[in-house]
Amino acid sequence: MTSFQTYVGNAQDLDLSDVDYYAAILGEKPSQGAKSPSLWNAAFRAHGISAKMVPMDVSVDNLGKLIEVLRDDARFIGGAVTMPYKEVVGQYLDELEDTAQVIGAVNVLYRQGTKLVGANTDGAGALASLEAQIDGSLSGMTILILGLGGAGKAVAAFLAQAVGKDGTMLLANRTQASSDEYAGRLRDWCNVEVVQWPVGAASIAKVDTIVNCTSVGFEGERSGAQGVYSLEGFSPLGELESVPHLVGDFHKQSFLKKAAPAIGKNVSQSLALLAEAKVSTSVFDIVYQPVVTTLLSHAKLAGLRTVSGTGMNLEQAVIACHKAIIHNELSQLTPSQVREAMKPLW
Repeated sequence: MTSFQTYVGNAQDLDLSDVDYYAAILGEKPSQGAKSPSLWNAAFRAHGISAKMVPMDVSVDNLGKLIEVLRDDARFIGGAVTMPYKEVVGQYLDELEDTAQVIGAVNVLYRQGTKLVGANTDGAGALASLEAQIDGSLSGMTILILGLGGAGKAVAAFLAQAVGKDGTMLLANRTQASSDEYAGRLRDWCNVEVVQWPVGAASIAKVDTIVNCTSVGFEGERSGAQGVYSLEGFSPLGELESVPHLVGDFHKQSFLKKAAPAIGKNVSQSLALLAEAKVSTSVFDIVYQPVVTTLLSHAKLAGLRTVSGTGMNLEQAVIACHKAIIHNELSQLTPSQVREAMKPLW
């Protein structure tokens, strides 16, 4: 049988010889700081389960091949899916839960017999985290969603149901066609408006909560057709068109020298927009690495309430890990027991 190591870029760092079962987070580069392995492994250790979660860096060309190998390995119990594969991974799985089917994105997979099933826990995690932080219901609120990738669609779906018919969802996405299409799915739950990208001051002024579902602000380098770059110093509320790229290895200081003018412009635009927000507005960033993103830093400067991505990351991991454990009959743990083991890590 072909080993997963054939298709994983960081295979040399992965040792699974000391456990009976394993899980994985699949993405472009989850080895560069994904939190799921430490959370899942805390639950496994706390409850004596001989299993380990590891990050698997995989290219888009190898994603389907890797999943075939994982499906054939009875030791693989499931795991998580991170950027940029949440919207494409479903085609390689045997089944999708109803929620993942509706949303059109998968962030969790688990073994069920000989099949791999896709699910989505991003939306449930975001809703639980946001309601806990604002100490109440979202019913009737006006919420702005920035970005409609895999995570954005999940978050938008759950928050749309939470705000209800008296609430309004504003959708802003670089590709307006995506906003127009997804707005149709949400209108059964709440009022929906598609707004321009980048977002204008009029939109910011009328919302109760701003939710960043883009990856803008996430730390670490990225690869593009023009070279390597970073969006860690940027806000999704400012211009991103002039982000420079480096050819060759990425060095933060070298990038900063080239990116300083673009960052300055982005920061100025972001702060100016947040100054137009109502003083009661909350700003929620689903990015959790770093915990305080550029957007949240700007929101604090504007005196607005901020919600980091840590709570969402914890809640989605609790639901996901519990699914893998229960469906593989490794334990009869409750979600609360999984959460209790994971929570100290955040």
